[in-house]
Amino acid sequence: MSTLQIPRYHLFGMSMGGCIALQTAILFPVSVLSIFVVSSLPLTEPPDVGEGRQEIYDYWAEGVRHGETIEGGSMIGDAIIGCLQLSVNGHPTETFDAILRVSKALMAAQWGVGSLDDFHAVSIDFFTLRQAYTVDAMRNIVCPVCLVHCDADIAYDLSTTNQVADHLRTAGVAVEVVEIPKAPHFGATMHPKEINTIFHNFLLSLCSNPPPPIPDKVVSPFKDQLIAAGWESDGEDSDLEYFI
Repeated sequence: MSTLQIPRYHLFGMSMGGCIALQTAILFPVSVLSIFVVSSLPLTEPPDVGEGRQEIYDYWAEGVRHGETIEGGSMIGDAIIGCLQLSVNGHPTETFDAILRVSKALMAAQWGVGSLDDFHAVSIDFFTLRQAYTVDAMRNIVCPVCLVHCDADIAYDLSTTNQVADHLRTAGVAVEVVEIPKAPHFGATMHPKEINTIFHNFLLSLCSNPPPPIPDKVVSPFKDQLIAAGWESDGEDSDLEYFI
């Protein structure tokens, strides 16, 4: 952020991105204005979820070692199915399918036989070896935090989000928990309007001055990439529908 010359900023993180946002606020408390987390990871990874992540990795690694391609391999295909079950409960939308197609190409290039140790580090170790933040560390966080729990998350139930919230409150951090009904772990990709509205209102509540006008049109920087992967915008949604 220093390189981009953005001295103070709001952070939005989903899943492991929420951990990164919290760590950033711990290390750079003056810079972070707020933290908004969708599908917060628990303080520590539940053993059964860690086992599921390991199974996904094992299928991927075996497929790669046997020379399977990402499109035609049965073991790699099983790994992808496991990812879908964890992220969207096995029921992707058209938008998520396009994101997945883009991700497959990146994964095939990045996580080959020579990179399996790195793949294990980011897909297993990051989750299973991390330790809960101490209360003393969380006391460095001086900005408000909003934790959005997705009620249909098959990996983490509401109690894990509440545990993180209670930990933050013990450290003196202002935190709120919001629930999104029927949303899976990757809720931001499946329920964008609901989550964008909550995020928008959360930011407005922190503004001391009137916000700038809403632009007539907002274009995702990933739009062209998703269209190339087969995504078709329905063209019906007005950007203004995302705001209240």
